[in-house]
Amino acid sequence: MSNPDHEYYQKTLEKVRALDKLPTHRELTDLIYFSGTNYFEGKTGLNKQLFGHTGLMETPGEFYCALPLGGFMDEWVLNVLSAEFIDALVNSILGMGIRGNLVEIGAGTGKLSYWLRQYGIPIHATDKTPAYKRKDSNSDSSKEVEELDCLEALDRYDPEFVLTSWLDSDAGQKNIIDRRSVRTYIEIGLIGDQFKFLCDRSGEDSDRFPDFDVRVLESAQRYSLPVNLFIPYIRKSYQSENRGLTLLNELFIPFKEDNEAFMMRHPSVHLWTLKE
Repeated sequence: MSNPDHEYYQKTLEKVRALDKLPTHRELTDLIYFSGTNYFEGKTGLNKQLFGHTGLMETPGEFYCALPLGGFMDEWVLNVLSAEFIDALVNSILGMGIRGNLVEIGAGTGKLSYWLRQYGIPIHATDKTPAYKRKDSNSDSSKEVEELDCLEALDRYDPEFVLTSWLDSDAGQKNIIDRRSVRTYIEIGLIGDQFKFLCDRSGEDSDRFPDFDVRVLESAQRYSLPVNLFIPYIRKSYQSENRGLTLLNELFIPFKEDNEAFMMRHPSVHLWTLKE
């Protein structure tokens, strides 16, 4: 006999994988809580049966730069999109009065730009290796992602607005900020030091860019789900005598029951605006 709860989680994951579907933030919270507690309670077999992965979020390895990939990242989902996240991002962008070109750099599957275009935002999606050209993903991918690296995208579109999600080491935040046409930049990235990339890939601090104001984009931050969200708590739990209880009280219960406050404590969406 099928389990209605299990079907609910599986349908939510199907929406994550689909290009033309978006789960609600509540559905994602439920899915991540369920799969995460399963993982740390040793029920990885159930996760594997339901989702095809032992876990969905990233978990830390021996070194911070050698993380075992969770199911989301295995499928090139780095920031898990919800309907509420897209609504917040759309409203923010539409309120900026942008007249020049809009470009997403490092678009991956193209799902983020796909949904922005559904709401009338004419953004160009680019990636040096679009996900549809990869063979190691179960997620749907947009064929509208142009095969351009960061500098190629900047040169082709000379954009006024740039959007990145988990900008990779080859792209270079500095190239975007130094581009004279860029007046607004939304950076969706890892939790942690907001001005440095994973493994100190960039090393560029905000004070190196005095022409820009940088702040958390709070409306979208409430719903931002980067796949490395749990890592600081998991690392801390290794120092606890009762690791399971620590994770339950400091991670899973706050994530489930006070989600907005939890999300706002871990900024991963930043708005860069050129000073007038």
